[in-house]
Amino acid sequence: MDPIISFLFKKFYEEKYRPWRPKYSKFHHYRKQLFNGYWKKADKKISSNNELTEFILKKYPAKNIYYSISKWLNPEKIGSRNKYNKCLGAKLVFDFDIIEDLLDINQFEKGKKIVLDFKNYLKKSFGFNKFSYLWTGNKGFHLTVLDYDYLKFYNKFIKNSLKKDMKNDKIEKIETKNRNFLIKKIREKGFHVDLGVISDIMRIVRLPETLHGSTGLKSILKTNEKDFMNLKIDESFAIPDNYDLKLFFTKDLPELNISRLSLGPVKKGTIANVSSDLGAFLILQNYAKLVSLPDDINKNDLKPYIWLENRVRWCKNCNIPILEKNECPICESSTFMVGLSGVGDARPAFKINIRRIREILNEKYGSDSGNYLIPDDKVILLNRIPRIKTRQLEIIVDGYVIGKIKYDLNKSNFTFVPTIEGAHRLHKHGVGKWIKVKNETNLSIFKFISVNDIIDSNLDNYELNDLTFIIQDNNFRGIGRIIKRLENEKRRKNIQILSVRRTKENKINRGGQNWDQVVKANSDIIKKYEDESILFIRSIKNSYDDLDVSVPFSGGKDSLVVVKLTEKALKNFTINYVKSEIEFSETNEYVGECIEKLGLRDNFIQINEDKSLENLSDLLGPPQIDNNWCVNVYKLGPTNKLYREYFSRGCLSLVGLRSYESNTRVLYYRLNLNPWFPSNILNVHPIYDWNALLIWLYIFQNDLPINPIYEKYGRERCGCWICPHQGLSNLHLLKSDHKNLWELLLNILKKHQEKIDAPEEWITYGLWRWRNPPSKVKKWAENNKISMDYLSLKDIEEGDILNIQDKKKEENNMYTIKGQIINLKHFHKLKNILNVLGKVEEDNKDKSIKILHGNSYITIDSSGYFIVSAKSEELANKLIKNLISLIKYQNLN
Repeated sequence: MDPIISFLFKKFYEEKYRPWRPKYSKFHHYRKQLFNGYWKKADKKISSNNELTEFILKKYPAKNIYYSISKWLNPEKIGSRNKYNKCLGAKLVFDFDIIEDLLDINQFEKGKKIVLDFKNYLKKSFGFNKFSYLWTGNKGFHLTVLDYDYLKFYNKFIKNSLKKDMKNDKIEKIETKNRNFLIKKIREKGFHVDLGVISDIMRIVRLPETLHGSTGLKSILKTNEKDFMNLKIDESFAIPDNYDLKLFFTKDLPELNISRLSLGPVKKGTIANVSSDLGAFLILQNYAKLVSLPDDINKNDLKPYIWLENRVRWCKNCNIPILEKNECPICESSTFMVGLSGVGDARPAFKINIRRIREILNEKYGSDSGNYLIPDDKVILLNRIPRIKTRQLEIIVDGYVIGKIKYDLNKSNFTFVPTIEGAHRLHKHGVGKWIKVKNETNLSIFKFISVNDIIDSNLDNYELNDLTFIIQDNNFRGIGRIIKRLENEKRRKNIQILSVRRTKENKINRGGQNWDQVVKANSDIIKKYEDESILFIRSIKNSYDDLDVSVPFSGGKDSLVVVKLTEKALKNFTINYVKSEIEFSETNEYVGECIEKLGLRDNFIQINEDKSLENLSDLLGPPQIDNNWCVNVYKLGPTNKLYREYFSRGCLSLVGLRSYESNTRVLYYRLNLNPWFPSNILNVHPIYDWNALLIWLYIFQNDLPINPIYEKYGRERCGCWICPHQGLSNLHLLKSDHKNLWELLLNILKKHQEKIDAPEEWITYGLWRWRNPPSKVKKWAENNKISMDYLSLKDIEEGDILNIQDKKKEENNMYTIKGQIINLKHFHKLKNILNVLGKVEEDNKDKSIKILHGNSYITIDSSGYFIVSAKSEELANKLIKNLISLIKYQNLN
């Protein structure tokens, strides 16, 4: 879900929401659905408007808000584990889902008449006189009977037909009788009412005056018939309209003319600005997608609302992954969602990946365990678990996560950690440690098993923290961790229960699948995304017809797909590649071969950056997360040179950026300016909402050449081999797969280690990746008794390069840093590379330069005096750091 939608929902509830609560609101249960699919229930009684608003906005704004049709003595305790809550009666609510096309006003008006006809039937047949009418904001309406009394209704219509009077029974039983009677009568009359709502007193219904998560329209409550019949759908467009959204229309929009809102007809492929109230509706109804972030919305405002949908499903019958569809295109059976961690950016496992996983399994569980768990004749997926520096990969077999490969930082090796599914399969294969426990032993997550609970085991040889499978009544039940020695029977809490199987055992599916079958099954989805991306490329080109098109090719899978899409979309474009020492040699060779195979040699431009990595590292230190001079030297500098030489008028740069790669990339959207490039270079992201599986299926379908870094070495990414952002696990693989690069890295690190007097662990545990490690890394080092005294001995770059004279926050809330560049050399050369930091403006009269970076800037005069002005101290310091790197780079040359 686009985070802009969550942001706009939050704005509505903060600025325009007028709370409505049912009578006796503190006895109703409230629940909200979040944009990430999770549900949250109110954990206390809600008896005021402020409490209701607080619940809606708490932590994350709600996608949908509901309340119970029943009143309960303790509504905050409603749930499967609270079976003895007392029902105090229920509302009589009828649900009408009768609108198929929200843009068809006739359907809206017809729906109101259907509700009115049904109201008249209830009035005539059962004597009801008071009603309220709710337009839900999506498919239909709710009709609530306000003068319904369960006991009066029972006495009038039910009592005489029963042999035994139920007046002393529980309210739930009487309500059930009443509702079954009503359902029978309604069916006889043939009304199109969703009878599920009135049949179940546990049901929840939409809370009036809240937004509908599928449309962004406000649900509206009317308490009299006249107001209801005069209701217009445009009253529901309640999201704040003060933002202009640049939208790309993915399908044709018929003419929309709803009172104050008018648009269209709009053809598929159009790019247009739309007000945010209507724009949210169009995005949610899949008519359009957001092209770029509105100027008046800060990226940081959207960060809390980033959530990407897991689109990887599985067909159990065909035993293959299916993208998005609830029904398999091959066999038409239902698919199920694969339980991936994170956003679900799963990818195919290549032969090298499978071989390595088997080796890890065989070492831990014995020979043939790997082949049993990871067979040759099945499609295997891998999914990187996010926000973890040490590599963790989920392994998916038969649509289930069977475990994860984890890099052990202390042992410098990989290990397999099974899920409940993987553990069960291993136990069926007859491997792994196990214990049998008494039938009366309580098996709950995070509870403990003592020695006295165990009736049998194979734990003759074990270590603390080993995993063991738990067997009860001859059935596999869960996984535990040994936390205390078992020899002393007096000890309690010997084994902690980590997971328990609550569901039925999953069948191990037959094999015989391959990736050709997966491509065929997903061909419709592949075509859908291909057509949309090609249309987007053409639409952007039409909007900026005066700009040429360039595709920065990294040699990776994503930019490869962009090259192919661009070839299908346009006739004239260029492909550019920066060849340098920090790329794998295989990538440098592959790029040329790939371009030849695609027949695009005439479109290709290669920039060679031959500066020595080792020499630069001697001067600047190794590339580090907080000292990434390598980006300026090997990426931004050469690319800026290319833009100046070949695209002086500007260009559209079609980049292989995907939102599924990271939360940061979500906020770049489909069109943005890169502050490190000239302002006439527009970054375009045609595959913004593609996931990794879709990327690979497209490559397989089009028989595109694959970089050997993926197939031969099994890496997830083929970027710079020395990148400090990669986990230690990738560096571990570098040691075995590219020994020459590993030796070069060690040489660079050992020189700098000696220079700053760092301990051996600085290299061993990858502490070199930070010049100043974050607090959690420092804490880890402290816990492991690793000295970080070298941090106080390192050279301070500011003192070497800059003389900082003043730092302060100005009255306009901008943060400024003033100072002097020490021994500024070659001012004219420095001017030529400062565009790496932003747009450069030169004042010949004052002999000064101004570098614009968004709302921030740096000014430097010919004497070296500078001023940095930024919106925050953090950004100002970042600009200073980047300025230092450029000055060092300029002095080197």
